[in-house]
Amino acid sequence: MDAEAIQKLEEERYAAMLHPNVATLERLLHDDLLYVHSNGTADTKASYIARLREGAFKYRRIERSDVIVRVFPDSALVFSRLSMSVIMRGEAREVDARLLVVWARFGELWQVIGVQSGAIPPELK
Repeated sequence: MDAEAIQKLEEERYAAMLHPNVATLERLLHDDLLYVHSNGTADTKASYIARLREGAFKYRRIERSDVIVRVFPDSALVFSRLSMSVIMRGEAREVDARLLVVWARFGELWQVIGVQSGAIPPELK
């Protein structure tokens, strides 16, 4: 797997978040996923998908920049800046964060095992 292939998986994952596609997320997210959001809350794969299904959050816009992909034999790290609009429990929010996504290879399958997001303070934007 090379950086370009990981980038394509990332694009597929973000498309599945933006236009909710639970089947795609089920395939791309590992059962042991830990997803730490920019507000400090955390989700497992099960809780993240459940919240997406119930409409607890609806992504309106997702844009990435400053993307750096590092690929190793059985893992890949994707660093980026994430800007998005999301409706969280009925409230519109704008998110500007730095993000680390950890992909791991399980046999021939690559899945996201970890996401760490940190909000960028207004004074650093």
